[in-house]
Amino acid sequence: MGDEAQIAWSLDAIGNALFFLGDNVGAEAAFLEAATRLRRLGDELGEATAWKDAGIAAKMLGRFDEAFSRLLVAEAV
Repeated sequence: MGDEAQIAWSLDAIGNALFFLGDNVGAEAAFLEAATRLRRLGDELGEATAWKDAGIAAKMLGRFDEAFSRLLVAEAV
């Protein structure tokens, strides 16, 4: 696994940690950055996972339309 992949997956793990600590804003930012990096790497499963997680974070922030659209992106990957 290359450095970029490790960074991307680390961002996803940080997003999960922040989410479980109740920092949904920080979690969302980490998930979105992870999704961007994973897309660049061509990691479809990782990208879909990060988009799904970003959608859940948006839901927890009360942004339901955005949450739904992110879940659709995850499904399309």
